[in-house]
Amino acid sequence: MKKVCRLIILSLLALTMAFGFTACNDGEKVKDNPYRLTGVNVFDKGCYILGDFETYFETIQAFYGNSIGKITMVTDSQYVTRGKQAIKVEIRGTEIWSGNVKPYICFKTDMQYFQKRVFTDCDYLAIDVYNPTDKDINMYFQINGTASPTETIVLTPGKNEVQIDITGLTYLVELNNVSTLNFIFDRGEAHDFSQVVYIDNFRAHKIVD
Repeated sequence: MKKVCRLIILSLLALTMAFGFTACNDGEKVKDNPYRLTGVNVFDKGCYILGDFETYFETIQAFYGNSIGKITMVTDSQYVTRGKQAIKVEIRGTEIWSGNVKPYICFKTDMQYFQKRVFTDCDYLAIDVYNPTDKDINMYFQINGTASPTETIVLTPGKNEVQIDITGLTYLVELNNVSTLNFIFDRGEAHDFSQVVYIDNFRAHKIVD
């Protein structure tokens, strides 16, 4: 009987220690986990902020596909248009690895940092892109993975505030169920110069009532 009681007590003690250890670790994870993001949408100056690249963990909420190249965070005020950071995109992409598919940046609308699938209350998207080269760079916009880009944008040297009217895209997509917003670039070998762009402040402008 004493042996049974002793086993029960030891089992309860082990269980208590296990729960105590787990609770302690969970508390530490919540406190110290650098991947923890605040799931609160940002609305500023009449716009929903879709991407401002203020931290590394916000930056990797976007998906960079098809060997787009090198993505780095920069703080140079020449390229930053909102907050303290922007991203530098060195566009590569190769025919060997990508075939006919171009390198792209995909913003998913159901990620932790930003959650908005209904854009019927918006009239246009805007994004700030700086082209540091002395030649034009083509950029293409695609919504919800449509078969072909819905907009072709020419980025001239210097600052470009790109605005995309989405009210005219309703014949292609349903703005009440948007899942992805993509920016696509030509592959690197398609040019005789290095393609580099700086991107910041991706936003959706709310229709003024």
